[in-house]
Amino acid sequence: MLNDRIVVGHSIENDLKHLNLTDSRCYIRDIALTSAYMNGEGQKQKLKDLAQFYLNARIQEAAHSSVIDARIAIALFRLKEDEIQSESLDKVYEQMYLRDLYLIK
Repeated sequence: MLNDRIVVGHSIENDLKHLNLTDSRCYIRDIALTSAYMNGEGQKQKLKDLAQFYLNARIQEAAHSSVIDARIAIALFRLKEDEIQSESLDKVYEQMYLRDLYLIK
C-alpha cells in the first residue's frame, strides 16, 4: 500500500508499528527528526509547540485529534519541504530504519 510513497508525520515510528505496515517500503519524512524543526540543542520539539510557533495554530488543547495532528505535520512539511528533502535519508538507509522498527521482514 505504501510502497515507494512518502510518509510524512511527527514522531511516526509508533504509528507505523501500530498500523502493522510490515511490508511497506516507503520513504519516511519524520519532521520530529529533521534539523529544520529541532531546537537549538538538537532535540525534538512537541507538535503542539511547532504548530503554535510556525503556523500560529493551537492544537491539542482539549481533545487530541490524530486527523488534526496529521494535517499539521503535512503543513509543517510543506513549509520546509526543500530543506527536509535535502537532508532526508536515502532509500537504503530508510529501509534499514524501517527494518529496525520491525516494519520490514
